[in-house]
Amino acid sequence: MDRDAASRHRQRIGNLRQERDALEEALLEARELLRGSLVAHTILAGGYRRQHPAFYLARRESGRRRMVYIRKTELDRARRQVEADRSYVERLRRLRVLKVEILKAFQALRESADVLDCK
Repeated sequence: MDRDAASRHRQRIGNLRQERDALEEALLEARELLRGSLVAHTILAGGYRRQHPAFYLARRESGRRRMVYIRKTELDRARRQVEADRSYVERLRRLRVLKVEILKAFQALRESADVLDCK
């Protein structure tokens, strides 16, 4: 039994759990998410250029790409919601990685706490 290694593994598990708890709290606080990407269009149907771009929300629905017009008055709100969704997805990704790291740390703790060394 390697007490120093076991102590290091316990410390790592504690740190990973703290990070996981913080991520879970942040994920629970998410209120308004808007899935998709904001796209600026500067060309009209007749081939003419707009002076100011029109913004659309591009998203996938039933395997097809759908474009939804965003009014200028709603543009800032839509940007915040799209960014919040992007952040949410990144946090979910990190949470999945943490899960694997925690399980590996517990396995390493088990191995370091094994009292019978068969060599």
